[in-house]
Amino acid sequence: KLGDVLLYAGDRWEAILFYAQAEKAFEQSPIGQEAKFKRARAAYFVGDFKWALGIFDALKASTSKLIANDALHYALLINNNMALDSTTTALEIYAKADLMHYQGKADSALVLLDRLIKRFPLHTIQDEALLLRADIYTEQAQYEAARTDLQEIITTHKDAILVDDALSRWAVLESEVFKDTNRAGELYLELFTKHPDSFFAAEARKKYRALRGDVVN
Repeated sequence: KLGDVLLYAGDRWEAILFYAQAEKAFEQSPIGQEAKFKRARAAYFVGDFKWALGIFDALKASTSKLIANDALHYALLINNNMALDSTTTALEIYAKADLMHYQGKADSALVLLDRLIKRFPLHTIQDEALLLRADIYTEQAQYEAARTDLQEIITTHKDAILVDDALSRWAVLESEVFKDTNRAGELYLELFTKHPDSFFAAEARKKYRALRGDVVN
């Protein structure tokens, strides 16, 4: 917890030291696994991508489903965006925006994401940047802007790994914010039919049936 506070306050290196202490003290427990993940994430925040990737890859086999899923997310993020950028400049900007978001500095994160999206229009990081910006817009109740970014991912970055994430978020917006259950149903249907292996597929199928009026157990 102290590591979290230090990271939130901007003392990233000190936070990494406390995470390391927690990991060593509780190595075989869920707390130790969580500390290990947070140490890797803090390293990612400061641009130590290769070291962080090694830890995230190891944590994909964690007994904690939440930690395993989060580790997979960051492993894919780093792997997919280091290959075409030997300088890692785009990934560094994204990681800084991600840290700003974690620290509650939403406006600063948006400035960085806007710059990233404009500066690297053909980079593989576009879908990650759009998705994070959509998440921030949603938190700020800027729902139209969030929907625009999610739609951009689906229409312009059809082969991106985050299309299913975008579909899931967009469907929630249509259902819960815009109250367009028909559109939400269409998006859920597209999610579980076109992306059947998605983490969100089972829940999308359940929500689609509920919107259609089926009896869902």
